[in-house]
Amino acid sequence: MNKPKQLTFPWSKPNKSSLDEFYFDEANHELKKILDTDDDTFLYGIKKTGKTYLLQALCNKYADIDKMSLYLPLAEASQLDAKILDGVEHMDIICVDDIDLIEGFKNWETAIFNLINNCQTSGCRLIFGSSKNSSTINFSLNDLKSRVRKIDQIEVFPISDSNLSSAFEEISKHRSIIICLLYTSDAADEEDSVDLGGRRI
Repeated sequence: MNKPKQLTFPWSKPNKSSLDEFYFDEANHELKKILDTDDDTFLYGIKKTGKTYLLQALCNKYADIDKMSLYLPLAEASQLDAKILDGVEHMDIICVDDIDLIEGFKNWETAIFNLINNCQTSGCRLIFGSSKNSSTINFSLNDLKSRVRKIDQIEVFPISDSNLSSAFEEISKHRSIIICLLYTSDAADEEDSVDLGGRRI
């Protein structure tokens, strides 16, 4: 029996996120290089800069080459029993979104701490996403605080206004579309919209 490329959880839904369709401007060139490595990484930045898109795109990238991946959005997963993480370290990559949201929740802090340790043993790559720099997250579990701060960090910057035209042009080429109307809207359809470093069309 073949193992699934991506584990299915209550929050799982198909997405078209792709690193090829994320516009990396000058401020995020170093970010692009790091994502192309096999290193554990802590991504942080203000909201709506595309962190979630990048985490989902990484999972899709691994799945496309027959590797096992897990996208874990803690905004939703933290409502469940932390035991759902038991045994997931056999994946090739786990992308944990919004790790700052479990600040002060001892059961989930313990679960993430154990996940980091287990992944170090199994060789599973870990990518974290957060709205805060890890140095400003006040975890109640000091061991987790120490572990997370040892992971290489990089900030995800929003696309600059001066690069908007270039971004639209590049992404439209990937999608083979002609852009007639440009807009930014939280109501945009997630499946059909394009992520430009947090700006969607």
